[in-house]
Amino acid sequence: LIANEPILNQLLDKCVHRAITQLETVRNQIDSRLMCERITKLSNELLLNKNGLRDLLIHRLTLILRDVDERSGHQIFFERVAKDLKSLSRYGTFHQAAIAQITNLLTLLISEILAAWDQNKSLTLLLNSIEQNNYSHQSILWIDIVKDHLIVPIPYVPRDLNDGVVIPVQNTILHGKVLECTFPFSHLIRNYLANIRYGFSEN
Repeated sequence: LIANEPILNQLLDKCVHRAITQLETVRNQIDSRLMCERITKLSNELLLNKNGLRDLLIHRLTLILRDVDERSGHQIFFERVAKDLKSLSRYGTFHQAAIAQITNLLTLLISEILAAWDQNKSLTLLLNSIEQNNYSHQSILWIDIVKDHLIVPIPYVPRDLNDGVVIPVQNTILHGKVLECTFPFSHLIRNYLANIRYGFSEN
């Protein structure tokens, strides 16, 4: 139902900021100044679309929503809204409750996508490069890697659509600290190549 880019483009602005604040890495940031800076930088990139990050996000959202729709169908989604008496009571009408649930779903999916993009602080590489007005080879490579859903998969994980959900970010921990990558998604590329090699060895 909403798995088309023009509609997503209209709804995105309502969801981006809350989606960022739902990330575990943002919630757990002790330094509030750094947390606000990160939220602001990421929000600006996703809203202004200077470097194509918004387009990329909408494209991934579209793919996930189509997959969700094929598996469960939007009729089931609206049936759940109709049966959710708490939501209907809160928003007053079925229409408003449905809009709220759609917004919550999009917010959740955006958080899931950003969590996948930020593994081992991979997003930091892109944001730092953009901040320095240095759209480097590394940044271009970052975008190219993220476009490949086989290297950076983002499977749909059904979750509670209510407020307050925190989306975990998978990180590599070394000596109690997050291992920050110097090459975007290096651990995922290693796994991807290992799977290819394993596939060849079986044949």
